[in-house]
Amino acid sequence: MVDVYTYQNGIYLCLIKLILNTMKKITKNSAEKKLEALSLNKSSIVYKFIREVIEGAKSIRPCYSTGSGRWTRNQDCTVLLDIAFRKIGIEYTMSNDSPRGGATGKLITIVTKIK
Repeated sequence: MVDVYTYQNGIYLCLIKLILNTMKKITKNSAEKKLEALSLNKSSIVYKFIREVIEGAKSIRPCYSTGSGRWTRNQDCTVLLDIAFRKIGIEYTMSNDSPRGGATGKLITIVTKIK
């Protein structure tokens, strides 16, 4: 990689190379092996979210609501997903697309390419 910043067509080429080289790539088999090593319950929502990411989902919403009427509750598994993603080696970005920044607007976008 070149240490000198070269400016071409309005873009610093060195920065683009740096970003592309730091993006991790993992294989589907290695991600599945690491998921099995976590010893998560296969019926848990965290396991299902991670399974979706391994199968190719680019974004997930870790906060969802359960119940109805008076007994409606928000279920948030952001912290558990964070721990699991770090152990598997999946990089992600966290954002919120709700108008007032509520919990149900949490959005996790996957950065790591899974082949």
